[in-house]
Amino acid sequence: MLLNYLKLSLRRLGANPFFSAINLLGLSTGFAAFFILWQHTTTELSVDRHYKDYDRIGRLGCVWSWKEDVSVGQMTCGSVPVDQMARIADDFPQIVDYTRMDPMTFGNTGGYSQFVFTVVSKDDERASFKETSVASADSNFFSFFNIPLVYGTQKDVLRNGHTVALSRTTAERYFGPGNPVNRILVLNDSITLDVSGVFEDFGRNTHLNFNIIFSNSGYRNSWDTKGRWGLCYFKLAPHGDFRETEAAIQANKQKYWAAELESWILSDGEHFIQPLTEVAFSN
Repeated sequence: MLLNYLKLSLRRLGANPFFSAINLLGLSTGFAAFFILWQHTTTELSVDRHYKDYDRIGRLGCVWSWKEDVSVGQMTCGSVPVDQMARIADDFPQIVDYTRMDPMTFGNTGGYSQFVFTVVSKDDERASFKETSVASADSNFFSFFNIPLVYGTQKDVLRNGHTVALSRTTAERYFGPGNPVNRILVLNDSITLDVSGVFEDFGRNTHLNFNIIFSNSGYRNSWDTKGRWGLCYFKLAPHGDFRETEAAIQANKQKYWAAELESWILSDGEHFIQPLTEVAFSN
């Protein structure tokens, strides 16, 4: 029976070779597109899922609205005042850990309009590199996400002030192959930094994409006081629920936004939570 069907198909293909070729070409193109898009889609859907406990990690964001004499506006942000994260974590026991990051792209550049790092060799030769993918972070940043380190340890790499961790590619570009820990970088010809570790390049399957990460240990006072905004990530206890936590935080929003609402009386702030797996697909 199967042989008869095959013979019949070949006869019909041979009866109209031109149209048969068009159909076969279209079918082949469709299969090829499917396999290519399948690989791409699978990669995209794996974004940020390689981090430890990714399904329990969320990012705190806000919707800030304001009313002025002549206009009404609204802004959705993936960042919040970083002092809020510590207070929220203290209030909700289901939040078992948190970490904060301040990307250069958000404008909080510590008073610098650019970041230029200078390497001084033993022969007093200087090489300078301008960077844009720069951030500062809490000391537990690498252990929170379980980001692998080529050199250094997760718990110590950002522990001290005036230390900096480099991506593998950046470290090799600055210092060549080998271990650069304890080498010196000079930031904008004014601040001396110790290289405390090297982390694996983040790659394409994450929304985190930085070449250099500072320790914020020397600036914790400014992080724990009001006014500084950044990215705040937290980890729920097992079986914790993002929506319930979001509703509980919203119910106390006047407490967390008190300073901002006092300064801008015609404004209002509302928190929302993005699961880590959704961050890369949002604006």
